[in-house]
Amino acid sequence: MKKENWNPEADRYLKSGERELHQFLHSTRTNEAVDWRKLLGKKDRRWLPFQRASEKCGGIRGRILEVGAGDGWCSAAVLRHYEIEESFIMEIDEAAIDSLIPETLRNFEVDDKNVTLVLGSFNSIPYVDYFDFVIAMGSLHHSENLFVTLRSLWSALKPGGSLLSQEPAMADSTSNEFYRQKSQQVKKFKEGIEFRNEERSDHFYRKCEYYTALHHAGFEVDLEELAGANPAPTKKTSIWSRLMGGVGEKPTVESSPNTPTNIFIRATKPLSGEASLPITAWESI
Repeated sequence: MKKENWNPEADRYLKSGERELHQFLHSTRTNEAVDWRKLLGKKDRRWLPFQRASEKCGGIRGRILEVGAGDGWCSAAVLRHYEIEESFIMEIDEAAIDSLIPETLRNFEVDDKNVTLVLGSFNSIPYVDYFDFVIAMGSLHHSENLFVTLRSLWSALKPGGSLLSQEPAMADSTSNEFYRQKSQQVKKFKEGIEFRNEERSDHFYRKCEYYTALHHAGFEVDLEELAGANPAPTKKTSIWSRLMGGVGEKPTVESSPNTPTNIFIRATKPLSGEASLPITAWESI
């Protein structure tokens, strides 16, 4: 097992509070020696959609990068179930790289000879056209600039490579006021630390914002809203439904504007290695 330092502290989009919080949380969380099947069983709602998406890609293979890996459970499961050439597992804090992720790999009883643990940021990846897959299981909503993050992941992927990601997403109708109020809220963690949301990066982007940022970053996008993710749907009749009311069109069911759903993203970098959309102001960021 190797280590690399991509200097996350140099990332101007990464808030110091985000690193501080994750350093604290990851230093207090440990995975005691436990059977890997039990560990993975707790992640069914993430692992099963991941497996379905990977099947659409012909299976996980080649060089893999997981960004914002947390305790590294997904990379460990991939190493357990697939033949991988190289596995890069990235987090922004030393506690995850030095202790938490190695502990998870031991619990999953995987061979770590082709594993590289990376202290880094998903906004600044030094590898270009290198990875066959990038995995982000609940890390993209920690981005301060979704386009910058996705463009970085796009650049790191080989032409034809895929991003696989599961994220919380808000309804397209979610108001700006909701986000202003959320930024002022203080979250108290069970580990005994609290942070105001504006001091860290925890953004539940609207589903349309994921689509837009992914497309403009250069990806071809397949986005699935996972069933059962939102416990409180709200019935609304779409404009199309109202226009077609006379021909038996049923009302659609949309997410409650203040309740996130879970989405799974499968996004592919075109074989041409070029974005298909015209240049916009985003590209100058």
